[in-house]
Amino acid sequence: PLADTTPQTPKAAAGDPGQRWAWTFLSEDGQSLMLNGRGLVSEKIRRAKKMGHLQAALSGKKPHSKRSRKIKRRIARWKAKSARRVRDMNHKITCHVVRFAEETGVTQLVLSQPKGIAQADGRKAQRQRNGVWEYGEQSRQIEYKSQGHFEVIRDGERGTSSTCPHCHKHYNPSGRIFRCPHCAWSGHRDLVGAGNQLGRHASHVDVA
Repeated sequence: PLADTTPQTPKAAAGDPGQRWAWTFLSEDGQSLMLNGRGLVSEKIRRAKKMGHLQAALSGKKPHSKRSRKIKRRIARWKAKSARRVRDMNHKITCHVVRFAEETGVTQLVLSQPKGIAQADGRKAQRQRNGVWEYGEQSRQIEYKSQGHFEVIRDGERGTSSTCPHCHKHYNPSGRIFRCPHCAWSGHRDLVGAGNQLGRHASHVDVA
């Protein structure tokens, strides 16, 4: 018998990056994946606090003294240790993403990319977290690990988390649950972001 040469329709999934939830994915057939990002946030906060204490201790020491050299060595060790932890968490997160895409038969993976987030207004703590967000490095690792398995597309995320997937009206939620005041539709805010991104690339999918 002749082989079937009919081109297969690509199966898409989309992911929305975050800090509380590192990545939230939704596929065409409704399968989802949510990867916790609290460990990365905690590690960044712990590193900043430790570096602050060590830098304060260093400021009171005489330059090039034995004590100052000892503190500098501690700073270098702490930075290296924290970098290894972050690298390991990024590796595990991106491996979960690639495994999810392979198990669900995804051929096209869309990654939302926040733009200008490091310069966004907000509280000092929020700006600090935005400045050390790992979504760019994680996106790069997903692209590298997906080679030969499925296509990865990067796209802007503007409006994906503030648009109701049911009535398509804009609403800025304040919590983790998206409750549309126009049509009363509700869902997880991060899944809304992933779903709206999916709808942009797979218009035939009923995201709501």
